[in-house]
Amino acid sequence: MIRRKITTLYRCKSAGPRNNGLLKNCDFQFAFEDGTTPHCPQCGELLVMKESERSVSRLLQEGFAKEKRNK
Repeated sequence: MIRRKITTLYRCKSAGPRNNGLLKNCDFQFAFEDGTTPHCPQCGELLVMKESERSVSRLLQEGFAKEKRNK
């Protein structure tokens, strides 16, 4: 049986110059395993979870809510 590791996409939200001005802008993102609270390896800022754009379940939830409002 193949087991998949559950991963979550994290993104750095820091703005402006970092690392004593050596890093002009930090746009780091990576999919880490669940259960960790990672920090950015480039600037040290705490990474935040990036939500996926629009999954099938999210589209269904939005459609259901829209239908419920229209009744």
